[in-house]
Amino acid sequence: MKLRLLIALGLAAATAAGCSAGITWDAERAPVPGITEDSRGASAPDAADMEHPSGKVTVWSHYEGAEWIIPVVQAEYPDVDIEVKTVPWNIYESRFLSAIDSGTAPDVLFAENVMLKSLTGLNAFENLSKAPYHGEELASRFTEAVVSPYRSLEDRSLFGLPLDIGPAVAYYRQDVFEQAGLPSEPEELSRYLEDPNHWLSAARTLKEQGSWIASSVWDPVWITEYGYGFFDAELAYARETEAFASAIRLAREISRDGLASNLNLYSDEGRAALNNGTTAMFYNGWWYRNELAISAPETAGKWRMMRLPFGQYGWAGSSGVLIPSDANNKAGAWAVVRVLTDKIAKAGGKDVLEGDLNTEENPFYGGQQTNLLYAGLIRNMPSYTPTPLDAKALEIWSQFVYNSLQNEIDPLELLARIRQLTVDSLQSELELLKE
Repeated sequence: MKLRLLIALGLAAATAAGCSAGITWDAERAPVPGITEDSRGASAPDAADMEHPSGKVTVWSHYEGAEWIIPVVQAEYPDVDIEVKTVPWNIYESRFLSAIDSGTAPDVLFAENVMLKSLTGLNAFENLSKAPYHGEELASRFTEAVVSPYRSLEDRSLFGLPLDIGPAVAYYRQDVFEQAGLPSEPEELSRYLEDPNHWLSAARTLKEQGSWIASSVWDPVWITEYGYGFFDAELAYARETEAFASAIRLAREISRDGLASNLNLYSDEGRAALNNGTTAMFYNGWWYRNELAISAPETAGKWRMMRLPFGQYGWAGSSGVLIPSDANNKAGAWAVVRVLTDKIAKAGGKDVLEGDLNTEENPFYGGQQTNLLYAGLIRNMPSYTPTPLDAKALEIWSQFVYNSLQNEIDPLELLARIRQLTVDSLQSELELLKE
């Protein structure tokens, strides 16, 4: 299937909107989105193959160690011969697009959610809602929010299913918060930090004893971004909210009062701060819980996990499993998808969330029942709709939000102007996608 570029972007209207708002748009920074011809539905597998899948299935992964899927799938489908190919992350997306163009796409693709903004507009994957897949039965085992990133913009059908569910989490040092006289139990602290003023007060209190609740002035904005894409399922702009206005106000206060440590937690200095209590709280994905134990092993029992401040919930590091329409062995590919989706449903699906939860205590996190937290985070994850326009919207967002610290404009007015600039500059693409 040859990629076919349908859209060339004109920016005259956007430039005019930017000037009228007192902000200017740099056209050179704008990526041009690509849309491809629709190939879904070409050569569906027959019922007999679906009942007894066999033969070679190629699976592409961007992370090492994905071979764990082979015995898991073959335990149910012994005639399926799985070949896992690991492609480095920095070329993963481009290599896949090249494979589509050359007709050498894999049978199964593991895709991080950050890739979906590029993939969702391609129409290059099987419609898993239709026969012979009937994927809605599997999708119904999750909350709709968990499935939402894998739904087509065209008709909300499934072009993928969850492979991993990664909610965003706040990690904090209970001993440091307790010494500062602040709430220190996970749910108690979560409720306290729902109020942005309490979060700011905690930042000031912790700074007095040499600890930090923010590593960057932009932490409040980044925390809020975990829960929002740029557009909703109806392609309406989604970031003109009071939550983002409040986050920008907080960022300005953090900058003014010097309340951020400016530490990179992946640097040597940042890892030292995890060990010595200088970093009292930081924000990352659920996946980081084991990495923290590796980075700061001597702090076992001192850390806790909780939901995000400001009452936010969000996505961090999730991934899905997709079947390209050009796959050679679609019956075998579906066997892989079905088994892996069933496995994640048993860990984070409705049957777990609504049933008996694992109350095992985690020793690194002071005996906290972290599986209960995980279930609560998944239950409250917001819907997320990736679109092929997200990269362009991010360019506009980054250019204006991250240059607004010294700006006197009211945050809500700033967000309104950014929304108008984004919609104006993407008007033709938005109309095309809506059609």
